[in-house]
Amino acid sequence: MIRSLRLPKSCLLRKAAEFKEVYRRGQTFRGSRIKLFVLFREPEGTTRAGFSTVRRVRKAVTRNRARRLMREVFRLHREELLPGLDLVLLWTGTVEGWGYRQAEEEILGLWGRAEVMRR
Repeated sequence: MIRSLRLPKSCLLRKAAEFKEVYRRGQTFRGSRIKLFVLFREPEGTTRAGFSTVRRVRKAVTRNRARRLMREVFRLHREELLPGLDLVLLWTGTVEGWGYRQAEEEILGLWGRAEVMRR
């Protein structure tokens, strides 16, 4: 059976209140261009993620590209994450010169430091 390649909507944080709760109650881990917020919920739940950028990344096209890169890393590696987490990935630096590989390396490093990956 071929598993769907789409990211289910149940795996995404959508509402501003959900983002605010993760920002307020979660732990923070900082990389060179990406900031990770982690909130541990119930251990049996679905791991959900939200993606955001700072307004300092000027053009909407560039902000969208940053969110797309983060979403793709999450989509491909979400099975490796512990269940019951709420994650917010916030792109804070420039996007120029970064592709999927650099974003993947930074995000996986942040997840390793946060100890949210299965062993």
